[in-house]
Amino acid sequence: MQLTQLHEQTWVIQGGANIGVIAHEGRCLIIDSGMDKDAGRDILNQVKKLGLTPTALLVTHAHADHFGGAHYLVLSPRLNYNTNFSWPNRVRSISCSQEMSS
Repeated sequence: MQLTQLHEQTWVIQGGANIGVIAHEGRCLIIDSGMDKDAGRDILNQVKKLGLTPTALLVTHAHADHFGGAHYLVLSPRLNYNTNFSWPNRVRSISCSQEMSS
């Protein structure tokens, strides 16, 4: 899996399925979880390289390549998830085409 920075606090982990990582104050939201536990393990390793603590996981839809690693991520002791996770008001929406052209 290859980690590519898209914006100041936004990355994509490219592999069988693209995985999004959005950071804020040392924590991060992981978007999708790959196909299986191996993908989940790779995602956590990439996030660790960034020095981030994963605190939330968003699965975009019910295709195996988007939710297959979720079980591994949720059970991992490295996922310090918080059910009260919230993003600050200053986080703005940016379309993929805007980020890639920046």
